[in-house]
Amino acid sequence: MTAYTFETITAAQAAAFNVLTDTLTFTTPGATATAVTVVIKAGTPFIPGTGFPPGPDTPATPDTQTLTFNGVSKVFGSLTAGTGIAGFGNLTGSIIFPDASMLYVGSTAVN
Repeated sequence: MTAYTFETITAAQAAAFNVLTDTLTFTTPGATATAVTVVIKAGTPFIPGTGFPPGPDTPATPDTQTLTFNGVSKVFGSLTAGTGIAGFGNLTGSIIFPDASMLYVGSTAVN
């Protein structure tokens, strides 16, 4: 279990964040769940090149979840890769705010 703060988490740490084992704390006074914007982007599958000769392959892209607070955005990884923050709203305590509000980050699936 690793404890991170939103204000100091690096891009690599955010990409590897695992909601099942890690915590993310917002330390800015006045930070609340309603002040955070969430953007969920579904990934795309690998698409092999077509035609003859085959055209270039289109690489797969992972699902991502971007949290934005106070003008700062952090991109979190994909649950399909074992990381990320989406789809586990039944877990409490993994995202912590000074006012004890809770942020449920769903996913592109039915939650």
